[in-house]
Order: sequence, then C-alpha cells, then structure tokens
Amino acid sequence: MDKKTKTIALIIATVLVWGYSALEWIDYIGASDEEYSTQVSSYIPQVTPLKLKPKKENKLQLNYRDPFLNSKKQRKTSNHTASFTPTNNRGTATNRQPTKQVETKVIQWPEINYSGVINNQLGLLKVNGKDYLVKVGDIKDGLTINEIHPDKIVISYQTEQKEFEKKS
Repeated sequence: MDKKTKTIALIIATVLVWGYSALEWIDYIGASDEEYSTQVSSYIPQVTPLKLKPKKENKLQLNYRDPFLNSKKQRKTSNHTASFTPTNNRGTATNRQPTKQVETKVIQWPEINYSGVINNQLGLLKVNGKDYLVKVGDIKDGLTINEIHPDKIVISYQTEQKEFEKKS
C-alpha cells in the first residue's frame, strides 16, 4: 500500500469510530429516564459474601542485637521484686533459697533546659549551663537525642529516657 491509500483508510476508520460514538451519545441523550432505568436495573451483579479467616496472634521477639549500636537495648529495672516458691512436678515446695533482691541504681540526670526547635530539625538545648544545637541521634555529655518536637524533646541518659518540655 502506498502512502495515499493508508491515509484514506485511516480517515475512513476515524470517521467510523467517531460516528459510532456520536450515535451512542445521541441514543443516550434521546432515551427517556424509564428506558434508561430499566436498562440499568436489568443488570444486577451476583455478590457472594467473603469468608474471613480468624486472625492469628503474632508475637514479636525483639531481643536481637541492634546492628547500629552494636549492643542490646537495656530494659528499665523496676523498684519491686517478685517472690515465688519453686515447686517440683508434684506441687510440693522445694528447698531452694529465695532469689536475691535486685538493687536499682538511681541515675542522677544533669540539669537540662529545652528552648525550642529550628527548622523542625535542630533543637536548642542547655545542659549544665552549656548551650548546644542538637539534632536527632546526637550525643552530648552522655545524653542521646531521640526525638525533637516544637514543644518537647525526648532524651535518653544511661538506661533511662525522659521528655523535657519547652521552657519559655
């Protein structure tokens, strides 16, 4: 086929597609509401309800080594100890010594004043009278900056974590 024949064939195909589209549009506009509603209501899809499986309860074991800090996250120790009497498989008490009470060490935090945030990234912090411009992840005087918000900052020191409100 030469170039002229291809052009004529494409023009005829285009006119046929647009003509069919125009006829459908005219038929849609000219149809009364009753005819249209019977066409729509005649098609009712068959819907089957879904059967849902019960959810499995998954428990996460997060006692793995932190790949970034090269150490395990330490848990906070509580101020109370639980006592329990060990028993053998017959339900009678055994002659074991009770466990020793765990002493908790009180951590002395430095004096911290949070003044605010700059560009939602940097925090203005005063630690024991020294001014610092900190971002998340920084370590200043043993304090690790965990989160920075316009109204508060979250800092961890040794094994504890605290929030400090913005001072005006």
